[in-house]
Amino acid sequence: MTITNTDFAVLQSFQLSVARLPDVSFFSTSATLPGVRLNSVDQDSIYKNIPRAGTKLDLDPFVIDFYVDKNFNNYLSAMNWILALGRTDDALYQALLASNPVQATLGEGLVDESDGSLLIYTANNNPALEVIYHGLIPTILSSPRAVSDVGDVVYLKSTLSFNYTYFEIKQLGGA
Repeated sequence: MTITNTDFAVLQSFQLSVARLPDVSFFSTSATLPGVRLNSVDQDSIYKNIPRAGTKLDLDPFVIDFYVDKNFNNYLSAMNWILALGRTDDALYQALLASNPVQATLGEGLVDESDGSLLIYTANNNPALEVIYHGLIPTILSSPRAVSDVGDVVYLKSTLSFNYTYFEIKQLGGA
């Protein structure tokens, strides 16, 4: 067997779109791709336990470092989503939900998760891969550090982490 393709992935940028937040995008230079772990089950034997493939998968959290837009829309949308998830029984929760006109409902209750799509661009700025995350739930939004005493332009960044139910990966073929 001869290996003919020795080109390595050179990724330039990432763009996350979340169905629940249709008016914002998360542009980034750093994102994690899905990581998967298969649990193992020990089979008893007289000499030692023998590890066997289990039946449950653990998915690594999806983490993206994103640029905060000039009006803080992407940062505040993520913040309000997390705050709403953590405060389900008070007036602040209701106010946060009312501030988001796109709300998915399931019967009487709110659906807390959303689907999202991560586009991964090559060095030529062509889309190479799309990762579709199903059942995204935001878990961590980092504090962006604002610095104004440097000579060069410093773009404000934040980190957003999600748990999710499952994912799909589509190759888009960008070169």
